Amino acid sequence: AMVWLSFETVIPYAAYVPLLLLIMERLQGSRRLLWAFVGAAVLGLVCLIGHVQYLIYVSLMLVLYAAFLAVRAAARKAPPAEMAALAGCCALMAGGGALIGARRGWNRITTRVCICPLSSGAESSA
Repeated sequence: AMVWLSFETVIPYAAYVPLLLLIMERLQGSRRLLWAFVGAAVLGLVCLIGHVQYLIYVSLMLVLYAAFLAVRAAARKAPPAEMAALAGCCALMAGGGALIGARRGWNRITTRVCICPLSSGAESSA
């Protein structure tokens, strides 16, 4: 177990996983929309860490946990509106997190492509 502490990339993801699971639990209670936006922000932060492999692991875990929550809600005979609300909040959380995480990809694209005119070399030669 101590071996995993030598990998610095695992630690930030491991820190966000319990918070994401708590947020997924809170999606079944009151103020679902608020928790969906909080979940989107946290999932966006997970996207911004930058290691795609661990992002896929966390995303798969959240999908499996959402399926577990849906099965649990169906077992307690939750109304269809509650099931739809849970699915909608999970989709909002995933979409918002993806949009926040896409910001990093946009920064990589815009820094590699020079959109501004060249100004550093022309003035210094005069």
